[in-house]
Amino acid sequence: MGVMDLQSGDFCWQEHNEGVFITGCEKNVGFICVPDNINGKKVIGIGSEAFRNRKSITGVKLPDTVKSIGDYAFCNCRLLKSAELGEGIREAGGHVFYDARGLESITLSGKMEFIGDGFVKNCEALENITLITDGALSSQTVLFLNDISRRFYLILKKQQAMLLFPDFGYEYISNAPSMRFTTVTHGSGVEYRKAIEKGGINFEAYDNAFIMGK
Repeated sequence: MGVMDLQSGDFCWQEHNEGVFITGCEKNVGFICVPDNINGKKVIGIGSEAFRNRKSITGVKLPDTVKSIGDYAFCNCRLLKSAELGEGIREAGGHVFYDARGLESITLSGKMEFIGDGFVKNCEALENITLITDGALSSQTVLFLNDISRRFYLILKKQQAMLLFPDFGYEYISNAPSMRFTTVTHGSGVEYRKAIEKGGINFEAYDNAFIMGK
């Protein structure tokens, strides 16, 4: 069977009190555009492992009705390049995109209430992160962005702005006689990430990071 785009009737789903959770599909799929309703019921979530190990998936777009994504939902989708999660997303489980090594761009809300461990772990190609926000960022969103040590571009969709955040790394140096470790930071990326605050991006702090980087 060749790679194809999904239609609403191609999804497997389960009904919950508030709406429908997508649990997968039976076809070999390419680009996944999840509908906002199935059989008149609102699509509110993506179930755990719904599309795990689907090697043919190249892109996914979720409607704003989706509020949560379960653990390992797109784990090991090696050809997945883009993921647009929608403005309504608030919770993402653990390892949602784990080992999606081809993932280059992701769009999500700046108001995330929970982001599980390993959300984009081993997504070595991830370079563009787009936030849908009126300016302010949730503490989970701030934590998520600060934990990314590789270089990435942060795109603020509503503000039509794009910022570059350089990479950084840590080295732990052991002082054997005193049994202590000293942490040494490499790269200017840490200084740039200080501009990512709950109130939004602190552009003054971002500009000052150029001085530290130099």
